[in-house]
Amino acid sequence: MNNLTIWDWHYKIFFNKGVLAEVNSFIEKLNGHERKVYFYIRDFFLSFYSVSQLVDAIEENSQDHRSLIETAVGHKDKLISTPSLLVNALEKRIDLLPADSRKDVSRLLEYSCVSMYMPDFKAYCRTVFGSLYDEIAAYALACKGPENIEHGRSLQQADMMSFFNRALTEITTDRQIINKFGDFKIDKFDTEICDKTGYAEWWDRDLLDGKSDKLILFNNSDSMYCNDLKYTLIHEVYPGHGYFYNSLAHNGSCLFDHGAMALVEGWATFAEWNTLPSEYISQIRQNDCAFLAQSFSYSGNELAQNILARKHALGFSYEESLRTVIYASQYIGFLESYYIGALWIELYLSKNQIDPADFLKLLKNKNIGEFFSLW
Repeated sequence: MNNLTIWDWHYKIFFNKGVLAEVNSFIEKLNGHERKVYFYIRDFFLSFYSVSQLVDAIEENSQDHRSLIETAVGHKDKLISTPSLLVNALEKRIDLLPADSRKDVSRLLEYSCVSMYMPDFKAYCRTVFGSLYDEIAAYALACKGPENIEHGRSLQQADMMSFFNRALTEITTDRQIINKFGDFKIDKFDTEICDKTGYAEWWDRDLLDGKSDKLILFNNSDSMYCNDLKYTLIHEVYPGHGYFYNSLAHNGSCLFDHGAMALVEGWATFAEWNTLPSEYISQIRQNDCAFLAQSFSYSGNELAQNILARKHALGFSYEESLRTVIYASQYIGFLESYYIGALWIELYLSKNQIDPADFLKLLKNKNIGEFFSLW
């Protein structure tokens, strides 16, 4: 298989040699210039790890926990700072690890709380995104503070699927949207609802190693509003992830990296921002860019406190606010890639006078490696 089907490989390669080998194999399929950039990306994500990444690795491979801990202890200089806000949440996860690993991981957590190490994500972005990064950063930093969000009327779980199906029909038959992005052509996908923090996940068939895609909608106090669900649909299904994958990733002639976050999540965020204009999405965009500006300006405890205060002021639950802090501080570049990617695509389309539908056609007719700067 040409595709790299590990969506979170950036945060696994430090501890998982098998994943690293798959990444290296994928890189060898690229041309010389693309390969050079991809080696830089790989080496950046090999230059650090977080306590969350270590706990993830032990949870996924508990039988090898001693080796994983030895790797972590042997590279304490690469352990990034943990904001004090996350200590209790991480301690709860550590308590569920194998008994003979808890003491060592707890010591690493203590060390990370005083660690000053943080990889230079700005330098990484400047290398990967080139001159457009400065334009992206300037745009984000010019955004005003967070705005209140008009979530719309609340929904009950019993109404969730009927509302979703009606909204999907409206969006996929809207001629203006079709003219902008292209016809809705998505193979049958499975849908389920589960109780989880967040909004939704689209699982492409390549990631599931199955014959159909899957959409998982989350039922929680933050997600059960009509505006949130409608734009979640846009992000996850059409013209976001589902449409993107069905238009592009299953084209057997191109190389595709499911871990190309700024491309994959950047496209879905771009679609969310630009499909159905409304006051709601203007507020969401403003808040997304405000978060990006914070991530450019702060780090560590200061960034964690700012995120928590911002999310609380906007009415989000503590669980959702903490989830944002975890991603922002323990998985460097993950959340930022959504918004940097979306702004990159907007700038690219504007500068080259390309429509969104033509952008997907352009990607489909090239090796995706040629768009390394989106990654």
